[in-house]
Amino acid sequence: SNQKGWGLTVNKVWTDKDFMESHDDIYFALYLKEGEDIISAQPVEGTVRRLQNGETEVYYFFLNQELVRPFSDYVVREVVLTPGIDDSAVDADGVVTVPDGVTVTPIAPDGILRIGGTPVGGEHKDGYEYTVTYIPGEQTTQNENVRRDQVVNSIPGIEMYKTDVEGAPLAGADFTLKDSNGDDVAAGLYTSDSTGLITIATLPKGAYTLEETKAPRGYVGLSVPVTITVGEDSSVSINAPPDLVTLVENPPDSGMTARITVKNRTSSFTVRKVGETDPDTGNRVALKGVHFALYRQVRDTSGNYRKDYAPMTGFESLITDDNGIVPRINMNELVPGTYYLTETKAAEGYDILPDDLCFTIGRDGAVTINSTGHQSWLETTTDASTGLVSYRITIPNDEQKKVSFKKVDNSVPHGPGLPGAKFDLYSYDEETDTETLIHSDLVSNAEGMLAEHAEGGDITVFQLAAGTYHLRETEAPAGYKEIEGPIEVIVHRLGEAPGNSLGVDYDDGTSFPTSVEGAVSVDDEGVFTLLISNSSGAVLPDSGGPGTGAIRLIGVMLVAGAVVIMKR
Repeated sequence: SNQKGWGLTVNKVWTDKDFMESHDDIYFALYLKEGEDIISAQPVEGTVRRLQNGETEVYYFFLNQELVRPFSDYVVREVVLTPGIDDSAVDADGVVTVPDGVTVTPIAPDGILRIGGTPVGGEHKDGYEYTVTYIPGEQTTQNENVRRDQVVNSIPGIEMYKTDVEGAPLAGADFTLKDSNGDDVAAGLYTSDSTGLITIATLPKGAYTLEETKAPRGYVGLSVPVTITVGEDSSVSINAPPDLVTLVENPPDSGMTARITVKNRTSSFTVRKVGETDPDTGNRVALKGVHFALYRQVRDTSGNYRKDYAPMTGFESLITDDNGIVPRINMNELVPGTYYLTETKAAEGYDILPDDLCFTIGRDGAVTINSTGHQSWLETTTDASTGLVSYRITIPNDEQKKVSFKKVDNSVPHGPGLPGAKFDLYSYDEETDTETLIHSDLVSNAEGMLAEHAEGGDITVFQLAAGTYHLRETEAPAGYKEIEGPIEVIVHRLGEAPGNSLGVDYDDGTSFPTSVEGAVSVDDEGVFTLLISNSSGAVLPDSGGPGTGAIRLIGVMLVAGAVVIMKR
Protein backbone atom coordinates (compact mmCIF):
# COMPACT_ATOMS: atom_id res chain seq x y z
CA SER A 1 0.00 0.00 0.00
CA ASN A 2 0.99 3.64 -0.47
CA GLN A 3 0.52 6.29 2.14
CA LYS A 4 -1.39 9.39 1.21
CA GLY A 5 0.65 12.58 1.30
CA TRP A 6 1.88 15.66 -0.51
CA GLY A 7 4.69 15.86 -3.08
CA LEU A 8 6.66 18.89 -4.18
CA THR A 9 9.18 18.78 -7.03
CA VAL A 10 11.62 21.66 -7.44
CA ASN A 11 12.97 21.98 -10.98
CA LYS A 12 16.24 23.90 -11.37
CA VAL A 13 17.01 25.92 -14.53
CA TRP A 14 20.31 27.63 -15.36
CA THR A 15 19.99 30.12 -18.20
CA ASP A 16 23.67 29.70 -19.10
CA LYS A 17 23.54 25.89 -19.11
CA ASP A 18 24.84 25.72 -22.71
CA PHE A 19 27.90 27.76 -21.80
CA MET A 20 28.94 26.22 -18.46
CA GLU A 21 30.50 22.83 -17.96
CA SER A 22 29.64 22.87 -14.26
CA HIS A 23 28.25 24.92 -11.40
CA ASP A 24 29.20 24.59 -7.76
CA ASP A 25 26.71 22.87 -5.45
CA ILE A 26 23.59 24.81 -4.53
CA TYR A 27 21.07 24.33 -1.71
CA PHE A 28 17.29 24.56 -1.24
CA ALA A 29 14.95 24.64 1.71
CA LEU A 30 11.22 25.02 2.35
CA TYR A 31 9.69 27.91 4.25
CA LEU A 32 6.23 28.76 5.49
CA LYS A 33 4.68 31.92 4.13
CA GLU A 34 1.86 34.23 4.93
CA GLY A 35 0.68 36.31 2.00
CA GLU A 36 3.74 36.90 -0.18
CA ASP A 37 6.30 36.88 2.65
CA ILE A 38 7.85 33.99 4.52
CA ILE A 39 6.98 33.84 8.21
CA SER A 40 10.53 33.53 9.50
CA ALA A 41 14.10 33.22 8.30
CA GLN A 42 14.26 29.67 9.64
CA PRO A 43 13.43 26.88 7.16
CA VAL A 44 11.00 24.09 7.89
CA GLU A 45 12.95 21.59 9.93
CA GLY A 46 14.70 18.88 7.94
CA THR A 47 14.04 20.45 4.50
CA VAL A 48 17.52 21.68 3.53
CA ARG A 49 18.65 19.82 0.40
CA ARG A 50 21.81 19.86 -1.74
CA LEU A 51 21.69 19.91 -5.55
CA GLN A 52 24.95 18.91 -7.22
CA ASN A 53 26.14 19.74 -10.70
CA GLY A 54 24.23 17.77 -13.33
CA GLU A 55 21.18 17.29 -11.11
CA THR A 56 18.04 19.20 -12.03
CA GLU A 57 15.42 18.28 -9.40
CA VAL A 58 14.80 18.15 -5.67
CA TYR A 59 11.80 16.23 -4.32
CA TYR A 60 9.93 16.72 -1.02
CA PHE A 61 7.21 14.47 0.40
CA PHE A 62 5.02 15.03 3.45
CA LEU A 63 2.47 12.77 5.08
CA ASN A 64 -0.82 14.47 5.90
CA GLN A 65 -0.09 14.49 9.60
CA GLU A 66 3.31 16.12 9.05
CA LEU A 67 1.84 19.33 7.62
CA VAL A 68 1.33 22.12 10.14
CA ARG A 69 -0.16 24.48 7.55
CA PRO A 70 -1.96 24.06 4.21
CA PHE A 71 0.38 22.71 1.57
CA SER A 72 0.04 25.92 -0.47
CA ASP A 73 1.78 27.81 2.38
CA TYR A 74 4.98 25.87 1.84
CA VAL A 75 7.34 27.69 -0.53
CA VAL A 76 10.78 26.83 -1.84
CA ARG A 77 13.79 29.09 -1.54
CA GLU A 78 17.34 28.75 -2.75
CA VAL A 79 19.58 29.15 0.31
CA VAL A 80 23.16 29.97 1.19
CA LEU A 81 24.95 28.05 3.95
CA THR A 82 27.45 30.10 5.92
CA PRO A 83 30.07 28.87 6.44
CA GLY A 84 30.04 26.06 3.96
CA ILE A 85 29.65 22.37 4.79
CA ASP A 86 31.41 19.20 3.75
CA ASP A 87 30.03 15.91 2.46
CA SER A 88 29.71 14.45 5.96
CA ALA A 89 26.67 16.68 6.54
CA VAL A 90 24.83 15.33 3.47
CA ASP A 91 23.32 11.88 3.04
CA ALA A 92 22.93 9.89 -0.19
CA ASP A 93 19.55 11.53 -0.95
CA GLY A 94 20.95 15.04 -0.63
CA VAL A 95 19.34 15.69 2.76
CA VAL A 96 21.48 18.13 4.75
CA THR A 97 21.90 17.93 8.51
CA VAL A 98 22.81 21.52 9.28
CA PRO A 99 25.77 21.57 11.70
CA ASP A 100 25.76 23.85 14.69
CA GLY A 101 27.10 27.26 13.84
CA VAL A 102 26.00 27.14 10.21
CA THR A 103 23.51 29.78 9.14
CA VAL A 104 20.87 29.06 6.47
CA THR A 105 19.98 32.27 4.60
CA PRO A 106 17.15 32.29 2.02
CA ILE A 107 17.56 34.22 -1.23
CA ALA A 108 14.58 36.49 -1.82
CA PRO A 109 12.78 36.62 -5.20
CA ASP A 110 15.02 38.45 -7.70
CA GLY A 111 17.86 38.21 -5.19
CA ILE A 112 21.45 37.42 -6.14
CA LEU A 113 23.29 34.10 -5.79
CA ARG A 114 27.08 34.33 -5.94
CA ILE A 115 28.68 31.06 -6.90
CA GLY A 116 31.62 29.48 -8.69
CA GLY A 117 31.60 27.52 -11.91
CA THR A 118 33.56 26.29 -14.93
CA PRO A 119 32.73 27.65 -18.41
CA VAL A 120 32.86 25.38 -21.45
CA GLY A 121 36.49 25.07 -22.49
CA GLY A 122 37.60 27.32 -19.60
CA GLU A 123 38.84 27.12 -16.02
CA HIS A 124 36.88 27.27 -12.78
CA LYS A 125 36.40 30.67 -11.23
CA ASP A 126 34.34 32.22 -8.45
CA GLY A 127 32.11 35.22 -8.44
CA TYR A 128 29.42 34.42 -11.01
CA GLU A 129 26.28 36.36 -10.06
CA TYR A 130 22.87 34.87 -10.82
CA THR A 131 19.46 36.44 -10.34
CA VAL A 132 17.11 33.96 -8.67
CA THR A 133 13.50 33.75 -9.86
CA TYR A 134 10.83 31.53 -8.29
CA ILE A 135 7.97 30.22 -10.41
CA PRO A 136 5.41 28.35 -8.24
CA GLY A 137 3.53 25.52 -9.91
CA GLU A 138 -0.17 24.80 -9.85
CA GLN A 139 -1.21 22.44 -7.08
CA THR A 140 -3.26 19.44 -8.19
CA THR A 141 -5.88 18.02 -5.85
CA GLN A 142 -7.44 15.19 -7.86
CA ASN A 143 -6.07 12.31 -5.78
CA GLU A 144 -2.55 13.54 -6.42
CA ASN A 145 -1.76 16.51 -4.13
CA VAL A 146 1.41 17.33 -6.06
CA ARG A 147 3.08 20.52 -7.19
CA ARG A 148 6.03 21.35 -9.44
CA ASP A 149 7.88 24.60 -8.77
CA GLN A 150 10.64 26.06 -10.90
CA VAL A 151 13.66 28.02 -9.73
CA VAL A 152 15.61 29.90 -12.42
CA ASN A 153 19.16 31.09 -11.95
CA SER A 154 19.80 33.64 -14.69
CA ILE A 155 22.83 35.62 -15.72
CA PRO A 156 22.75 38.50 -18.25
CA GLY A 157 23.16 37.26 -21.80
CA ILE A 158 21.65 37.29 -25.29
CA GLU A 159 18.44 35.29 -25.35
CA MET A 160 17.64 33.77 -28.73
CA TYR A 161 14.17 32.67 -29.74
CA LYS A 162 12.60 30.86 -32.67
CA THR A 163 9.07 31.79 -33.82
CA ASP A 164 6.92 31.83 -36.93
CA VAL A 165 6.22 35.12 -38.71
CA GLU A 166 3.25 35.71 -36.41
CA GLY A 167 5.38 35.31 -33.28
CA ALA A 168 4.21 31.86 -32.19
CA PRO A 169 7.07 29.83 -30.65
CA LEU A 170 8.56 27.03 -32.73
CA ALA A 171 10.24 23.99 -31.21
CA GLY A 172 12.72 21.67 -32.91
CA ALA A 173 14.80 24.15 -34.91
CA ASP A 174 18.56 23.43 -34.85
CA PHE A 175 21.26 26.11 -34.81
CA THR A 176 25.01 26.42 -34.65
CA LEU A 177 26.83 29.35 -33.06
CA LYS A 178 30.40 30.02 -34.17
CA ASP A 179 33.04 32.61 -33.36
CA SER A 180 35.04 34.66 -35.86
CA ASN A 181 37.42 31.72 -36.37
CA GLY A 182 34.58 29.42 -37.33
CA ASP A 183 34.85 27.41 -34.12
CA ASP A 184 31.81 26.26 -32.17
CA VAL A 185 30.90 28.45 -29.20
CA ALA A 186 30.14 26.29 -26.16
CA ALA A 187 27.59 23.68 -27.29
CA GLY A 188 27.93 22.34 -30.81
CA LEU A 189 24.20 22.36 -31.44
CA TYR A 190 21.34 24.44 -30.06
CA THR A 191 17.71 23.34 -30.41
CA SER A 192 14.68 25.50 -29.72
CA ASP A 193 12.36 24.22 -26.99
CA SER A 194 8.58 24.43 -26.62
CA THR A 195 8.82 28.11 -25.68
CA GLY A 196 10.91 28.81 -28.78
CA LEU A 197 14.04 29.41 -26.68
CA ILE A 198 17.18 28.46 -28.58
CA THR A 199 19.68 29.45 -25.92
CA ILE A 200 20.78 32.33 -23.70
CA ALA A 201 24.30 33.10 -24.86
CA THR A 202 26.86 34.70 -22.58
CA LEU A 203 29.25 36.07 -25.16
CA PRO A 204 32.33 38.21 -24.67
CA LYS A 205 33.28 40.98 -27.07
CA GLY A 206 33.58 39.71 -30.64
CA ALA A 207 31.77 38.68 -33.80
CA TYR A 208 29.65 35.53 -34.07
CA THR A 209 27.45 33.74 -36.60
CA LEU A 210 24.16 32.04 -35.74
CA GLU A 211 23.10 29.62 -38.47
CA GLU A 212 19.88 27.63 -38.71
CA THR A 213 20.74 24.10 -39.82
CA LYS A 214 17.33 22.48 -39.43
CA ALA A 215 13.90 24.07 -39.63
CA PRO A 216 10.79 22.69 -37.93
CA ARG A 217 8.69 20.57 -40.25
CA GLY A 218 6.42 22.71 -42.41
CA TYR A 219 8.70 25.74 -42.22
CA VAL A 220 11.54 27.19 -44.27
CA GLY A 221 14.73 27.91 -42.38
CA LEU A 222 16.73 31.11 -42.53
CA SER A 223 18.75 30.99 -45.75
CA VAL A 224 21.65 33.17 -44.47
CA PRO A 225 23.44 33.17 -41.09
CA VAL A 226 22.82 35.92 -38.55
CA THR A 227 25.96 37.94 -37.80
CA ILE A 228 26.06 39.01 -34.13
CA THR A 229 28.52 41.61 -32.88
CA VAL A 230 29.10 42.14 -29.14
CA GLY A 231 30.75 45.44 -28.28
CA GLU A 232 33.10 46.49 -25.50
CA ASP A 233 30.13 47.76 -23.45
CA SER A 234 28.17 44.51 -24.02
CA SER A 235 26.07 46.25 -26.68
CA VAL A 236 24.68 43.93 -29.35
CA SER A 237 24.11 44.48 -33.08
CA ILE A 238 23.10 42.09 -35.84
CA ASN A 239 23.27 41.78 -39.62
CA ALA A 240 20.37 39.71 -40.96
CA PRO A 241 17.18 39.98 -43.07
CA PRO A 242 15.11 42.52 -41.10
CA ASP A 243 11.80 40.86 -41.93
CA LEU A 244 12.96 37.54 -40.48
CA VAL A 245 15.31 38.48 -37.62
CA THR A 246 14.66 41.09 -34.93
CA LEU A 247 16.84 42.52 -32.15
CA VAL A 248 15.64 44.05 -28.88
CA GLU A 249 18.35 45.40 -26.60
CA ASN A 250 17.83 45.21 -22.84
CA PRO A 251 14.34 43.67 -23.00
CA PRO A 252 12.57 44.86 -19.83
CA ASP A 253 10.73 41.61 -19.17
CA SER A 254 13.79 39.36 -18.86
CA GLY A 255 16.75 41.41 -17.62
CA MET A 256 18.89 40.09 -20.48
CA THR A 257 21.30 42.23 -22.50
CA ALA A 258 19.46 41.53 -25.77
CA ARG A 259 16.82 39.34 -27.40
CA ILE A 260 17.27 38.00 -30.93
CA THR A 261 14.23 36.41 -32.55
CA VAL A 262 14.60 34.30 -35.69
CA LYS A 263 11.36 33.85 -37.62
CA ASN A 264 10.51 31.05 -40.04
CA ARG A 265 8.04 31.27 -42.87
CA THR A 266 5.55 28.45 -43.29
CA SER A 267 5.99 26.32 -46.39
CA SER A 268 4.00 24.08 -48.68
CA PHE A 269 5.11 21.51 -51.22
CA THR A 270 3.18 19.93 -54.07
CA VAL A 271 3.98 17.91 -57.17
CA ARG A 272 1.68 18.34 -60.18
CA LYS A 273 1.39 16.40 -63.41
CA VAL A 274 0.43 18.26 -66.60
CA GLY A 275 -0.01 17.45 -70.26
CA GLU A 276 -0.67 19.35 -73.49
CA THR A 277 -1.34 23.06 -73.68
CA ASP A 278 -4.94 24.26 -73.63
CA PRO A 279 -5.26 26.51 -76.72
CA ASP A 280 -7.83 28.69 -74.96
CA THR A 281 -5.82 29.46 -71.83
CA GLY A 282 -2.27 28.77 -72.95
CA ASN A 283 -1.76 26.63 -69.82
CA ARG A 284 -1.00 22.96 -69.68
CA VAL A 285 -3.91 20.79 -68.65
CA ALA A 286 -3.81 18.79 -65.43
CA LEU A 287 -3.48 15.03 -65.90
CA LYS A 288 -5.68 12.87 -63.72
CA GLY A 289 -5.04 9.20 -63.00
CA VAL A 290 -1.26 9.13 -63.46
CA HIS A 291 0.39 6.59 -61.15
CA PHE A 292 3.58 7.23 -59.19
CA ALA A 293 5.67 5.49 -56.54
CA LEU A 294 8.05 7.22 -54.11
CA TYR A 295 11.41 5.78 -53.06
CA ARG A 296 13.93 6.90 -50.46
CA GLN A 297 17.56 7.48 -51.26
CA VAL A 298 19.72 4.96 -49.38
CA ARG A 299 23.41 4.28 -49.03
CA ASP A 300 24.84 0.95 -50.14
CA THR A 301 27.65 -1.00 -48.49
CA SER A 302 30.22 0.83 -50.64
CA GLY A 303 29.02 4.19 -49.40
CA ASN A 304 27.31 5.15 -52.66
CA TYR A 305 23.88 6.77 -52.64
CA ARG A 306 21.17 5.09 -54.68
CA LYS A 307 17.43 4.60 -55.01
CA ASP A 308 15.99 2.07 -52.56
CA TYR A 309 14.81 -1.22 -54.00
CA ALA A 310 11.23 -0.93 -52.78
CA PRO A 311 8.90 2.09 -52.56
CA MET A 312 8.17 3.65 -49.20
CA THR A 313 5.34 2.00 -47.29
CA GLY A 314 2.11 3.78 -48.14
CA PHE A 315 3.68 5.47 -51.17
CA GLU A 316 3.58 2.53 -53.59
CA SER A 317 0.61 3.80 -55.63
CA LEU A 318 0.10 7.56 -55.68
CA ILE A 319 -2.55 8.56 -58.22
CA THR A 320 -2.96 12.16 -59.38
CA ASP A 321 -6.30 13.84 -58.68
CA ASP A 322 -8.45 16.09 -60.88
CA ASN A 323 -5.91 18.90 -60.47
CA GLY A 324 -2.97 16.66 -61.39
CA ILE A 325 -1.66 16.76 -57.79
CA VAL A 326 0.33 13.74 -56.59
CA PRO A 327 -1.03 12.87 -53.12
CA ARG A 328 1.11 12.66 -49.97
CA ILE A 329 4.02 14.54 -51.48
CA ASN A 330 4.03 17.41 -48.99
CA MET A 331 5.81 18.82 -45.96
CA ASN A 332 3.54 17.07 -43.46
CA GLU A 333 4.15 13.59 -44.89
CA LEU A 334 7.86 13.77 -45.76
CA VAL A 335 10.84 14.36 -43.49
CA PRO A 336 14.03 16.01 -44.76
CA GLY A 337 15.87 13.73 -47.16
CA THR A 338 16.33 12.79 -50.82
CA TYR A 339 13.63 10.96 -52.75
CA TYR A 340 12.99 9.40 -56.14
CA LEU A 341 9.55 9.82 -57.73
CA THR A 342 8.87 7.16 -60.36
CA GLU A 343 5.99 7.34 -62.83
CA THR A 344 4.58 3.82 -63.08
CA LYS A 345 1.56 4.40 -65.34
CA ALA A 346 1.01 7.30 -67.71
CA ALA A 347 -2.26 8.97 -68.64
CA GLU A 348 -3.91 7.50 -71.71
CA GLY A 349 -2.30 8.84 -74.86
CA TYR A 350 0.81 10.06 -73.07
CA ASP A 351 4.35 8.82 -72.89
CA ILE A 352 5.52 7.65 -69.47
CA LEU A 353 8.22 9.71 -67.76
CA PRO A 354 11.40 7.87 -68.78
CA ASP A 355 13.53 8.80 -65.77
CA ASP A 356 13.02 9.16 -62.02
CA LEU A 357 12.57 12.63 -60.64
CA CYS A 358 15.12 13.02 -57.83
CA PHE A 359 14.43 15.80 -55.34
CA THR A 360 15.58 16.80 -51.86
CA ILE A 361 13.81 18.35 -48.90
CA GLY A 362 16.63 20.00 -46.98
CA ARG A 363 16.96 20.22 -43.22
CA ASP A 364 16.29 23.92 -43.71
CA GLY A 365 12.93 23.05 -45.30
CA ALA A 366 13.94 24.13 -48.82
CA VAL A 367 13.14 21.91 -51.83
CA THR A 368 15.62 21.32 -54.66
CA ILE A 369 15.60 19.18 -57.81
CA ASN A 370 18.64 16.97 -58.32
CA SER A 371 17.71 15.51 -61.72
CA THR A 372 19.94 17.09 -64.34
CA GLY A 373 18.11 19.34 -66.77
CA HIS A 374 14.86 19.43 -64.80
CA GLN A 375 15.59 22.24 -62.34
CA SER A 376 13.17 24.45 -64.28
CA TRP A 377 10.30 22.19 -63.15
CA LEU A 378 10.56 23.71 -59.64
CA GLU A 379 8.80 26.98 -58.92
CA THR A 380 9.24 28.80 -55.60
CA THR A 381 6.89 31.62 -54.61
CA THR A 382 6.48 33.67 -51.42
CA ASP A 383 3.18 35.23 -50.40
CA ALA A 384 3.99 38.73 -49.18
CA SER A 385 0.88 38.92 -47.00
CA THR A 386 1.15 35.57 -45.23
CA GLY A 387 4.85 34.75 -45.60
CA LEU A 388 3.96 31.33 -47.04
CA VAL A 389 6.75 29.87 -49.16
CA SER A 390 5.32 27.50 -51.79
CA TYR A 391 7.39 24.90 -53.60
CA ARG A 392 5.73 23.32 -56.64
CA ILE A 393 7.28 20.78 -58.98
CA THR A 394 5.38 20.59 -62.27
CA ILE A 395 6.10 17.43 -64.25
CA PRO A 396 5.18 17.80 -67.93
CA ASN A 397 4.35 14.85 -70.12
CA ASP A 398 4.32 15.17 -73.89
CA GLU A 399 1.24 13.77 -75.52
CA GLN A 400 1.95 10.82 -77.78
CA LYS A 401 1.15 11.62 -81.39
CA LYS A 402 -0.91 9.24 -83.52
CA VAL A 403 0.98 8.84 -86.79
CA SER A 404 0.25 6.88 -89.97
CA PHE A 405 2.17 6.70 -93.26
CA LYS A 406 0.87 6.62 -96.86
CA LYS A 407 2.98 5.54 -99.82
CA VAL A 408 2.37 7.73 -102.91
CA ASP A 409 3.82 8.57 -106.33
CA ASN A 410 6.02 11.64 -106.21
CA SER A 411 4.36 13.09 -109.31
CA VAL A 412 0.79 12.50 -108.07
CA PRO A 413 0.99 13.08 -104.30
CA HIS A 414 -2.77 13.00 -103.73
CA GLY A 415 -3.46 10.24 -106.21
CA PRO A 416 -3.91 6.52 -105.52
CA GLY A 417 -1.57 5.03 -102.95
CA LEU A 418 1.21 2.63 -103.88
CA PRO A 419 0.94 -0.92 -102.48
CA GLY A 420 3.80 -3.32 -101.83
CA ALA A 421 6.40 -1.01 -100.28
CA LYS A 422 8.17 -2.44 -97.24
CA PHE A 423 9.57 -0.49 -94.29
CA ASP A 424 11.18 -0.77 -90.85
CA LEU A 425 10.62 1.91 -88.19
CA TYR A 426 13.35 2.86 -85.70
CA SER A 427 13.66 5.27 -82.81
CA TYR A 428 16.76 7.43 -83.21
CA ASP A 429 19.09 8.82 -80.56
CA GLU A 430 20.86 11.87 -81.96
CA GLU A 431 23.44 12.06 -79.16
CA THR A 432 24.72 8.52 -79.71
CA ASP A 433 23.71 8.31 -83.42
CA THR A 434 22.04 4.95 -82.81
CA GLU A 435 18.83 3.40 -84.10
CA THR A 436 16.55 1.03 -82.19
CA LEU A 437 14.10 -1.09 -84.18
CA ILE A 438 10.53 -0.65 -82.92
CA HIS A 439 8.43 -1.94 -85.89
CA SER A 440 9.59 -4.26 -88.65
CA ASP A 441 8.16 -5.61 -91.91
CA LEU A 442 5.64 -2.83 -92.44
CA VAL A 443 3.94 -3.14 -95.84
CA SER A 444 1.83 -0.59 -97.72
CA ASN A 445 -1.66 -1.99 -98.48
CA ALA A 446 -3.86 -1.45 -101.52
CA GLU A 447 -4.49 2.17 -100.51
CA GLY A 448 -0.78 2.75 -99.87
CA MET A 449 -1.23 2.88 -96.06
CA LEU A 450 1.47 1.20 -94.04
CA ALA A 451 0.21 -1.84 -92.15
CA GLU A 452 1.88 -4.38 -89.90
CA HIS A 453 0.20 -7.26 -91.69
CA ALA A 454 0.44 -7.27 -95.46
CA GLU A 455 -2.36 -9.70 -96.07
CA GLY A 456 -4.81 -8.23 -93.57
CA GLY A 457 -4.33 -4.77 -94.95
CA ASP A 458 -5.23 -3.02 -91.66
CA ILE A 459 -3.85 0.49 -91.32
CA THR A 460 -1.35 0.85 -88.50
CA VAL A 461 -1.58 4.00 -86.39
CA PHE A 462 1.63 4.44 -84.43
CA GLN A 463 1.65 6.03 -80.96
CA LEU A 464 4.88 8.03 -81.04
CA ALA A 465 6.26 10.00 -78.12
CA ALA A 466 8.27 13.17 -78.63
CA GLY A 467 11.56 12.36 -80.30
CA THR A 468 13.20 11.46 -83.60
CA TYR A 469 12.43 8.36 -85.66
CA HIS A 470 13.87 6.78 -88.80
CA LEU A 471 11.62 5.07 -91.34
CA ARG A 472 13.73 2.93 -93.70
CA GLU A 473 12.35 1.54 -96.96
CA THR A 474 13.55 -2.02 -97.45
CA GLU A 475 11.68 -2.69 -100.70
CA ALA A 476 10.14 -0.20 -103.17
CA PRO A 477 6.82 -0.77 -104.99
CA ALA A 478 7.19 -2.48 -108.38
CA GLY A 479 8.43 -0.01 -110.98
CA TYR A 480 9.68 2.55 -108.44
CA LYS A 481 13.05 3.54 -107.09
CA GLU A 482 13.84 2.56 -103.51
CA ILE A 483 14.46 5.46 -101.12
CA GLU A 484 18.07 5.58 -100.02
CA GLY A 485 18.82 6.40 -96.41
CA PRO A 486 16.35 7.03 -93.60
CA ILE A 487 13.19 9.11 -93.75
CA GLU A 488 13.56 11.27 -90.65
CA VAL A 489 10.35 11.76 -88.64
CA ILE A 490 10.34 14.27 -85.77
CA VAL A 491 7.61 14.32 -83.12
CA HIS A 492 8.06 17.68 -81.43
CA ARG A 493 7.65 18.30 -77.73
CA LEU A 494 4.81 20.52 -76.67
CA GLY A 495 5.49 24.11 -77.56
CA GLU A 496 8.67 23.27 -79.48
CA ALA A 497 7.28 22.70 -82.97
CA PRO A 498 8.79 25.18 -85.47
CA GLY A 499 6.72 27.66 -87.45
CA ASN A 500 3.19 26.52 -88.12
CA SER A 501 3.95 22.86 -87.63
CA LEU A 502 1.20 20.77 -86.11
CA GLY A 503 3.74 18.89 -84.01
CA VAL A 504 4.99 16.23 -86.45
CA ASP A 505 7.62 16.94 -89.10
CA TYR A 506 9.49 14.72 -91.55
CA ASP A 507 11.88 14.62 -94.48
CA ASP A 508 11.86 11.83 -97.05
CA GLY A 509 14.92 13.08 -98.86
CA THR A 510 13.09 15.05 -101.56
CA SER A 511 11.48 18.49 -101.77
CA PHE A 512 8.13 16.79 -101.56
CA PRO A 513 7.13 17.50 -97.91
CA THR A 514 7.65 21.26 -98.20
CA SER A 515 6.52 21.76 -101.81
CA VAL A 516 3.19 19.95 -101.67
CA GLU A 517 0.32 21.19 -99.51
CA GLY A 518 -1.17 18.49 -97.34
CA ALA A 519 1.99 16.38 -97.15
CA VAL A 520 1.25 16.31 -93.39
CA SER A 521 -2.44 16.19 -92.47
CA VAL A 522 -4.33 15.53 -89.25
CA ASP A 523 -7.90 14.23 -89.04
CA ASP A 524 -10.61 14.80 -86.43
CA GLU A 525 -9.27 11.99 -84.28
CA GLY A 526 -5.82 13.58 -84.13
CA VAL A 527 -4.15 11.08 -86.46
CA PHE A 528 -1.26 12.58 -88.43
CA THR A 529 -0.85 11.12 -91.92
CA LEU A 530 2.55 11.55 -93.60
CA LEU A 531 2.88 11.10 -97.38
CA ILE A 532 6.00 9.11 -98.30
CA SER A 533 6.87 9.52 -101.99
CA ASN A 534 8.64 7.31 -104.53
CA SER A 535 9.86 8.21 -108.01
CA SER A 536 8.84 5.86 -110.84
CA GLY A 537 11.36 4.08 -113.07
CA ALA A 538 13.48 0.96 -112.90
CA VAL A 539 16.90 0.98 -111.36
CA LEU A 540 19.34 0.89 -114.32
CA PRO A 541 22.98 -0.21 -114.42
CA ASP A 542 25.53 2.46 -113.81
CA SER A 543 26.08 4.47 -117.03
CA GLY A 544 29.58 5.49 -116.13
CA GLY A 545 31.27 2.32 -117.58
CA PRO A 546 33.96 2.15 -120.33
CA GLY A 547 31.38 2.32 -123.22
CA THR A 548 32.23 1.90 -126.99
CA GLY A 549 35.27 4.14 -126.88
CA ALA A 550 37.26 1.47 -125.16
CA ILE A 551 36.05 -1.17 -127.66
CA ARG A 552 37.17 0.99 -130.61
CA LEU A 553 40.57 1.47 -128.96
CA ILE A 554 41.00 -2.26 -128.52
CA GLY A 555 40.01 -2.80 -132.16
CA VAL A 556 42.55 -0.27 -133.39
CA MET A 557 45.25 -1.96 -131.33
CA LEU A 558 44.38 -5.38 -132.76
CA VAL A 559 44.50 -4.09 -136.36
CA ALA A 560 47.85 -2.41 -135.75
CA GLY A 561 49.20 -5.62 -134.35
CA ALA A 562 48.07 -7.59 -137.39
CA VAL A 563 49.79 -5.15 -139.77
CA VAL A 564 53.05 -5.54 -137.95
CA ILE A 565 52.86 -9.32 -138.21
CA MET A 566 52.11 -9.18 -141.96
CA LYS A 567 55.12 -6.97 -142.69
CA ARG A 568 57.38 -9.48 -141.09
